[in-house]
Amino acid sequence: MIVIHPNDRTTSFLRKIYEGEKNVTIIDENWNSRNIREKIGSSDKNELIVMLGHGYNRGLFAPYGDNQFARTIVDDRLVYLLKEHPCIGIWCYANEFAENYGLRGLFSGMIVSDANEALDLCLDYEGEDIGALNRQFAYDLAYCMRKYSLDLIPHMMTEIQDYHSPIKDFNYNNLHYYQGYDK
Repeated sequence: MIVIHPNDRTTSFLRKIYEGEKNVTIIDENWNSRNIREKIGSSDKNELIVMLGHGYNRGLFAPYGDNQFARTIVDDRLVYLLKEHPCIGIWCYANEFAENYGLRGLFSGMIVSDANEALDLCLDYEGEDIGALNRQFAYDLAYCMRKYSLDLIPHMMTEIQDYHSPIKDFNYNNLHYYQGYDK
């Protein structure tokens, strides 16, 4: 497994997805584009590429200080390599990135990770610990990754919820599987 997860305290809860896994290469913001391309390009085509953090529909950000993002670490320049692998992308609007480029795997839409995002989406979070919900999301996703194929995970994530809340339902229902295609 190759994990692209830039160091950012607001997405550190996503480490639960790959902690304890064997044979994991972790790529963070200190890797340059050439080294990332070489690592992915030289890996087995069945190796899972997991991309985690903050982003938008055109890629995954690399942080530059607290809550500042200077560049994308995953963008259209990596698509030709990503198309050769099963992928997981967990960042806001990763699903649009996957759709646009015909990637194969599991991708998230918008994910609520703080109170401001909940307010923007008019989601009630009164009495909810959003940090705890995020940690549970990552734990549940890691569990599903070990137990189910990528195409089953969106359904299974909604099935294994221990309780429902507006934010939890929003995040758990915002995972999508794509078959991929040539574009």
